[in-house]
Amino acid sequence: MRFTEALADEIVARVAMGESLGALEQDPRMPSRTAIGVWRRSHVEFGERLAAAQRRARLERRLADRAREAERKARRAALTRRDGGHEPTYTPEIGEEICFRLANGESLISICREEHLPTPATVYRWVNRIPEFQDMYVDARQFQGDYLFDETRELAREVTPGNVWACRFKFDLIRWQAPRLSPRKYCERLVAQDAAEMAQPMTVIVRKFTDHPDETPEEREALRRGKVVWSTAPGVKPGDLTGEG
Repeated sequence: MRFTEALADEIVARVAMGESLGALEQDPRMPSRTAIGVWRRSHVEFGERLAAAQRRARLERRLADRAREAERKARRAALTRRDGGHEPTYTPEIGEEICFRLANGESLISICREEHLPTPATVYRWVNRIPEFQDMYVDARQFQGDYLFDETRELAREVTPGNVWACRFKFDLIRWQAPRLSPRKYCERLVAQDAAEMAQPMTVIVRKFTDHPDETPEEREALRRGKVVWSTAPGVKPGDLTGEG
């Protein structure tokens, strides 16, 4: 698919209206995200217009989120004032939809923008209270780590001298998120010796250099020679006496 001004105008307009590049590429008339990344690099004006459209869409989403959340709070408050007011009821279908979209890279905040879905706070309560949903949610978050890891390759393909710092910021964010979502796969490991092998043997000895009139001869001898109270040295145990001298 070749770059045309008409196609560029349509892409910018649809992104400004809130469509993501991933949603655009589902339209057979639209180019893939990879192609759009190439166009951004080769057509500077288009890249600047697209970046501005994305900023505008993000701002409008935040404003819409705030308005929607205020509306939900008002609706929940009205329900609470009525007899029988309650939180949204969990269903397996809603749980599967949330987890499927998480595994495909969406954030919980963006998922919960849907009118038929609960707020993030309700989802967190479901995670704590419903074992079935908790298992699905944990798996979905781990798969989300895989998605973010794969996304770094797409991010690298879009790097240009003009956007390298923005891409670096996105990469650092993914590098921070992926290990926390799937630590066994993506957490950086340090190779170290076993702590027991690294630790040096240590012995704590109590020794006294003055006599007390109430001490027995055995106690006096033990304190004079030095009595072991704690040790990690092989063959040395609490109660042992040190050698003469």
